[in-house]
Amino acid sequence: MIFVSQTPDYRLPATACALQADLGLPPGCIAFDVNLGCSGYPYGLWLAQGMVAGGAARRVLLAVGDTVSRIVDPQDRATAMLFGDAGTVTAIEADPAGEAYFILGSDGRGAANLIVPQGGFREHVAGADPRLDGRDPASLYMDGGEIFNFTLRSVPPLVARTFEHAGVGADGHDAFLFHQANLFMLKHLAKKAKLAPEKVPFNIDRYGNTSSASIPLLMTTDLADSLRSGARRLAMFGFGVGYSWASASLDVGPLQICETIEA
Repeated sequence: MIFVSQTPDYRLPATACALQADLGLPPGCIAFDVNLGCSGYPYGLWLAQGMVAGGAARRVLLAVGDTVSRIVDPQDRATAMLFGDAGTVTAIEADPAGEAYFILGSDGRGAANLIVPQGGFREHVAGADPRLDGRDPASLYMDGGEIFNFTLRSVPPLVARTFEHAGVGADGHDAFLFHQANLFMLKHLAKKAKLAPEKVPFNIDRYGNTSSASIPLLMTTDLADSLRSGARRLAMFGFGVGYSWASASLDVGPLQICETIEA
């Protein structure tokens, strides 16, 4: 049981342990949390694949999601109108015929550009970053310009490297799933990478930026019928907070997909 989130139920114990009990999984189950956001789903798939391939587990439940509304200042238009709450669970098991390729990375020099300064065990020092002065340190801060620049600088090479690493070009993929960060930016990225528009679904207009859940939410909404009907080759690209980024090129399907529940 892997739980990927930046808004766990508690600082301790790990929310994955509580989920293991709530779901009635056996006491011998491996359960742990991973603190990641925008890139969290491909990271989680990579972890799950490694556990299965290495023999540590036969099956993995990968739960991802955030309740960002709990940490957003409603008066901050840079964040309050952008983020949404969502969670998904993916059941994973071994498939000898499946292929999966991953690229992961991070650059902590951008950590301060998307941050909740207070709430952990490192003391927030007033005045250390002038951008945070006069703000609630327990609320999410985002430097939109810096995040935008990071994305335009990092994601196009990530797309190209993913295709090269997998040995499958854009034409060999059925869909390209981008973290739903910003609609204008995503359309620009897809155009720059010369991806067919009909293969690049968006749902940020309906659900907002749902952090680590944005990629699998595309699978349960826009791609649900396609993934139920047969095998598909997907490319996934997560990027943002950390800074961190992760991509995956993998074969999936046909899949059992539950209906998306909106509350």
